[in-house]
Amino acid sequence: AGVAVTAAILSALSGRCVRADTACTGEITLRGLVLPVGGIKEKVLAAHRAGIARILLPKRNEKDVAEIPDSVRAELEVVFVSDIVEAMAQLFDTHTKVTSVPWLREIEESERQERRRGRALSGKVNPMEPDDMGPGAEGSHTGHSFGAA
Repeated sequence: AGVAVTAAILSALSGRCVRADTACTGEITLRGLVLPVGGIKEKVLAAHRAGIARILLPKRNEKDVAEIPDSVRAELEVVFVSDIVEAMAQLFDTHTKVTSVPWLREIEESERQERRRGRALSGKVNPMEPDDMGPGAEGSHTGHSFGAA
């Protein structure tokens, strides 16, 4: 998979959005290196036509930028990256703090409901005991507190 797929997965897992003004390309190795790809001129021209102002490219594709017309290059910020950590740092806004991920809350709520159903079926429900599986409770597998601080 490539840089864009990695960014999409990281976005879904973290709840953070990739910068809307940035396009990217490049293959990644299992060790996180960003490898060069073909068709740089075509990809950059397509991104420019779509209104993209910033493009991340593999460092080893730097020579291919010479093929892009000067008028297009003047309107773009081209960022070259060597590894996936560098690429993700450029693609995500680091100033945005995420306090919760909606899909994770849905999973946790579903798990709490399943536990309640299981206790109700086994007859082990004590209405006087607090719900031990609430957000931020000890034993919560995320350790996140979604309530007011």
